[in-house]
Amino acid sequence: MSGPAGTVPADVGQQATRLQWANVSIRVEVALLGDPARPVQPIPLPEWRRPWSERPRITLEVADDETVADVLRRASEEFEVASHEHFSTARPTFIAFHEDGAARDVLALARDLTLVDDSGAALWRVDFEFAPYGQVVRSADAGAITGDPRRLYLILQYGAGNGIVPSWPDFIQALEVVWEIIDRAETLYGVAAIAVAARRKIRQRLERGRETLRRRIPLWGQRGADLEAFADSVRGRSWSAEELGRFLDCTPEEAEDVLGVLGFARDEEDGRWYRRADQAAAVIEDVVVEVWRHPMRQAPDVFRIRVEELLRTGEPQPYPSYGEGSEADNDEATYEWDPDREIRVAAAAVLAVITALGIVVALLLETRWFLAVGAGAATVLVGLLVVRSVWFRRAAHWLGRSL
Repeated sequence: MSGPAGTVPADVGQQATRLQWANVSIRVEVALLGDPARPVQPIPLPEWRRPWSERPRITLEVADDETVADVLRRASEEFEVASHEHFSTARPTFIAFHEDGAARDVLALARDLTLVDDSGAALWRVDFEFAPYGQVVRSADAGAITGDPRRLYLILQYGAGNGIVPSWPDFIQALEVVWEIIDRAETLYGVAAIAVAARRKIRQRLERGRETLRRRIPLWGQRGADLEAFADSVRGRSWSAEELGRFLDCTPEEAEDVLGVLGFARDEEDGRWYRRADQAAAVIEDVVVEVWRHPMRQAPDVFRIRVEELLRTGEPQPYPSYGEGSEADNDEATYEWDPDREIRVAAAAVLAVITALGIVVALLLETRWFLAVGAGAATVLVGLLVVRSVWFRRAAHWLGRSL
């Protein structure tokens, strides 16, 4: 079978192991989520909330070397899913594995899979066509996959992209900005809500994590790791440094650096690393969330403003909502606040005022046309400089939160 690097054995011993596993049958229960007669229609909320036990289900005997795509094809035939030009039964937009105890309408949706190879090292962004089901089960046993792969959801919904996903350069640049802000935090804020000791921990973890990421990202990238897939695979569980080192194919010390920069801290009692386990880890995780909401290449000023507020107050700033969602129309609907919107509105208002002043000056100096032209050009230039300044954006941000 062809596939991503690491999925095909490299020597005779590994080939013998693969042949042994190929004779093992895996019992997989597949539950249907969506309307098989209309596989591209949006799935209503009540359908997402149906418990596993109430869904149409089938049980398949799956060989170890059958791929996830093979299983999806077989399940679609059993459920008699209608064909559609915009929907592939072997390559749906998402799949999910059932989790006992998880909220019924909150599934860990997967567009592709993170697997582990025979040495336990991660392989990211593995397509369903190249994911042997035996390897999926072993990857779940190793903690690389959320849920039970023996209970698979076939999700019949056509997906669409939305928003910008941050990249590795976005994340590295964001760490540098946070480092700069922390470095001058006492000058900016005096005695801040975040203790001096916590700020030192944050700075140390960011510095060590940044250097480890710069050194290791090219190697992880060869195994399919973009920032989103990498972070999702690490942030979903607790780790020991040795476990994560094996998963990332790095040293335990480098694994600790990665955990620190993603908002983990070490528990002194059991030696494992947990998210938000101390104040520094909680602040770093809040920073990671801001990186996702405001990638550096899209909204660098908004990111800087919100991180400065986070470091000043010790708490992430709320996102005001415009209007209220109707539960009848959209259950628990929320309307996310767009900080860029208030900046654009404020910028337009300032430019309008400055332009009006320029026109007044031009009228007063109408006998001296060259002075009128110069005054008009100067007011437009001043307006552009004001609007593009960080201080203007901070003021617009503060005004938007206060109203």
